[in-house]
Amino acid sequence: MNGIYTAGNTVEDEIKRQGIEITNSDSYTEPKMAAVLSPRAKFEDLFERYCEIRDKEPEICLTPSIERQMIETRNPLVKEAYEKIGAVEVRRMKYHQSNIKRRLIAESSRNFAVKVVEMLDLALKKQTWIPSAKVKAELQKIYDSLGIKKTAKATDIDEWYEVRRESRKIDGKNIHCMMILRRTFISLRNF
Repeated sequence: MNGIYTAGNTVEDEIKRQGIEITNSDSYTEPKMAAVLSPRAKFEDLFERYCEIRDKEPEICLTPSIERQMIETRNPLVKEAYEKIGAVEVRRMKYHQSNIKRRLIAESSRNFAVKVVEMLDLALKKQTWIPSAKVKAELQKIYDSLGIKKTAKATDIDEWYEVRRESRKIDGKNIHCMMILRRTFISLRNF
């Protein structure tokens, strides 16, 4: 700290090393960091800027740039996706955050039940009536994505959630529906 911030020249050198442009002219243009600071920055823009920063850094970087830290703080999914899935795969997924989250959950080392519940939390709304056929379809998608050779049934959800069932009229037809009330097992974060 004393070595960098005691002299003006070393401060300038450090700022330049971090990738921030220094200018004294009146025709100042905002650096790329402005995109990170924008409250409406899209995931795609943040991710691409993060890739640029990480590609320029050495493999072992003890002091990440300020801009990199800001992106990681603003949207932690950017860092996790870059490190665990990779830039090529995120681009292939067209930066779709739900798909990225599902992929991260599927590749995690958590046990089966935790993965299923986390994926169901992303896919189904709580405290609203959902047709049982939709619940069954979502469960089957989750089983398939996790590589589980099991046929989903709507009643499988009882394993992980407290559910209320009722027949409801939708478009003039009686349809079996369910409302997910709450999880039945306590803390998923400890697994």
